[in-house]
Amino acid sequence: MEVFVLEHAKQLGYPSVKKIAPIESSYIDAYRNQVDVFVSFRPIKGSVPFTRIRYVDACKRFLDCFYGDRLFYMIAEDSEFAPLILWDSAHSMNIGESVTIIGDASYYQKEYFVKSFLIMDRSEDYTTFKKISELPAEQDAGLDDWTFGIPVGPGDATALNGIVKRILELNCTHKEIILCGRPGDNFKYWNFVKVVGEDIPAPPVQICRKKNTIVKHAKYNNLCIIHDRVFLPRDFMEGMRRYGDYFGFLGLQSIYFGDSWNQKFVRYSDYHFVQSCEMVTKKSFLVGNSKREITHRYRSIFYKNSSFFYANVRRYKAFSYLTGSLYICKKRVWEQCPQDEDLVWEDYEDVLQGDKAYRKGIISTINPYIFSQSIFARQTIVGCGYVNFENIQGNVSKKYYYYPIIHGMSKPYMNGTKESFIKNVKSFCEKYGVAKLPGELCKKEINAASRLQIIYYCILKSTISLNKASVYDFIVDIQKKLFQRTFSPEDIEYWYKRFCMYDSRRVKIEFLKWELFMADLTLVGRNSVFADSIKDYFISKSLCCKLFSFITALKLNFQNGNLFYHPDGVRGFYREILASTPWRSYVEE
Repeated sequence: MEVFVLEHAKQLGYPSVKKIAPIESSYIDAYRNQVDVFVSFRPIKGSVPFTRIRYVDACKRFLDCFYGDRLFYMIAEDSEFAPLILWDSAHSMNIGESVTIIGDASYYQKEYFVKSFLIMDRSEDYTTFKKISELPAEQDAGLDDWTFGIPVGPGDATALNGIVKRILELNCTHKEIILCGRPGDNFKYWNFVKVVGEDIPAPPVQICRKKNTIVKHAKYNNLCIIHDRVFLPRDFMEGMRRYGDYFGFLGLQSIYFGDSWNQKFVRYSDYHFVQSCEMVTKKSFLVGNSKREITHRYRSIFYKNSSFFYANVRRYKAFSYLTGSLYICKKRVWEQCPQDEDLVWEDYEDVLQGDKAYRKGIISTINPYIFSQSIFARQTIVGCGYVNFENIQGNVSKKYYYYPIIHGMSKPYMNGTKESFIKNVKSFCEKYGVAKLPGELCKKEINAASRLQIIYYCILKSTISLNKASVYDFIVDIQKKLFQRTFSPEDIEYWYKRFCMYDSRRVKIEFLKWELFMADLTLVGRNSVFADSIKDYFISKSLCCKLFSFITALKLNFQNGNLFYHPDGVRGFYREILASTPWRSYVEE
């Protein structure tokens, strides 16, 4: 029998092995003829030879560590990583082998495992399982064949062209690209993609139905489903092979650069956890409500009672989930836990899927070896200037953005053009009785300051009828025509109630002091507000870009394991920044 003693990475802040109650050597000897492997985080008291496995964290895999019949001693009680260790162990077991768990054995009794693990023996102290069939992820074994899926809409396909071109370069043995929805007329790669789901109506954006449709039509066992702003790294396949097979729901760390030299960066929409919220499913709601009433109530519970943070890549929590921008998983794993098609975009559909996956026993983790980049960023997310994240010790911290060393290379703040903004402002003024157009609208260049002045002027000078339909239209027009961004349904509801209850001028002033509006003040002085073309978000290769990418890698490595993590340190960060950068050549003719 081989004995393994696991040890957490010191940076995680777990108690030292010396402070944990030891296991008597005689206890281990009692199992010597019953199992092939004994695994625990506990130190051993006595002369039992053992192998120590150090630096255990959420990124460490155990696919090749254990063999034969195995015993896990108090794993769930001693480590938050028990589900990850037991997941890898289960997928590396041969049919007919057994696993005994002393302590909490509930993980292998979850839905994902129950058809493959048969309980052979049970007492108050232990449970013994026998593996009788392959698990879903094992049935989709292998990393050679991939289906890449992208939910798309009918808008400008310039960014999509760059994303698809990168996917076509990835060195998979077999691959297919599925677009759910019909892209814009300037899409260039019709002969290399399969288009499905053209009959799915919008609005609202039925993102869950689109992703499930991609999975339904997928030919290959490995899925990578991304939004049409996610740029994959050129070493995607190398990173996946290094990480290993048999993953559950897997994501990549995502970085967004707000400038053209990779100086100003922030972590953007990849892996979160929910704090201070009792997870709910729609089954817990009263029977008889309509689907949208159920959805609205479900969404409201999360909005009012939850706090959302970027999860630390090296830690694992029960309510960790992938935020929906990028999913890597096995086809049969997704089919075990599909997204709820009653939900639409911004209905917390990603949170619900992550919660359901956890309850079924499917883990959600991050591959630390490769990064993705976001081509665009929603200003409702990055506009506040900081992110709340879980640090390496498991505490929630606040991280402000790293601003450029050299200014003047900022990417456009708004995805739209100046012409579309002017057109929308004129339409707003005409609809809401703003007799005189703001003077700043006639300026040759509209910068961040003049844009805010225009919005401020239009809102204060507007006239609205205080009936429900008019108030709702007014708020929607503010978000679409003036801010050109999407407010959350809860924010729309909040301001709708304020306008209905109080004097409209008072509420307008409150609105202009709102944090999302105030966040835009941080952009004053920015050179570029509007994009001349989507190509403005793609970066030209230059020596300066490589130099500042290296400086960014040094900054990331200085706090490696907090906001971002790469096992290879500076070298890994620098490699992945350049590997995932959306170069201008991907959208040039």
